[in-house]
Amino acid sequence: MQARDPALPAYDELKKMGIYKRKDPNGHFVAYKKFREDPQANPLKTPSGKIEIYSSKLAHIASTWELAEGDVISPLPIIPLLLKDGTIRNGAPSRYSCLAFTINPVPIQATAILMFCRPPVARRCG
Repeated sequence: MQARDPALPAYDELKKMGIYKRKDPNGHFVAYKKFREDPQANPLKTPSGKIEIYSSKLAHIASTWELAEGDVISPLPIIPLLLKDGTIRNGAPSRYSCLAFTINPVPIQATAILMFCRPPVARRCG
């Protein structure tokens, strides 16, 4: 990797660091920056022009379409229920906490994130 990107630290150094962060040369990225600066002048492409948690379009589709048994269209985000015993409800195959995809180190430090790997890989990695 260092051949392609000389700014990267050596592999052993990366292992010691645990997390390697690099600043964006274009500055800090802000999603929907124009909307956040002036929502009236820069509405989003949603029915309300704002960030929507509930989708009236999906609600309409859910009430008018015929779906196969077990298929669901929800106007709200569906978050699978992961119980303390590790079982998952609602038929969702998700194995990852939403924190696994965040770049904010605070929740990661405060919450243990499970990692799943096959036994041969686990043995090889120690």
